[in-house]
Amino acid sequence: MTLHELLTVVAQVAGLLGITGSMFGMGLGLTVPQIITPLKNVRLVVLALLANFVLVPLLAYVISLIIPLEQSLKVGLMVLALSAGAPFLVLEARGAKANLAWPSA
Repeated sequence: MTLHELLTVVAQVAGLLGITGSMFGMGLGLTVPQIITPLKNVRLVVLALLANFVLVPLLAYVISLIIPLEQSLKVGLMVLALSAGAPFLVLEARGAKANLAWPSA
């Protein structure tokens, strides 16, 4: 294994541990009522699910039709669009002093 390969693996593991640790830490910082209260707003939950699993993938598909991309880039765009939410948004929400139980609220 070369130094470059070793550093690549270390960076990937460090990134994964950082994101996982951030999400875990946020979860431990909330009480059960803080987690459950936003989920009682059914309209907000349904709209968030529709946006994450329908609207964003549809937008990515339309973008891939409009902008000529290589096949590998189209696949990457669709994979990213189908991944609901983004781990780094938790850090942004925390920095903005937002409601961490429901960052979009």
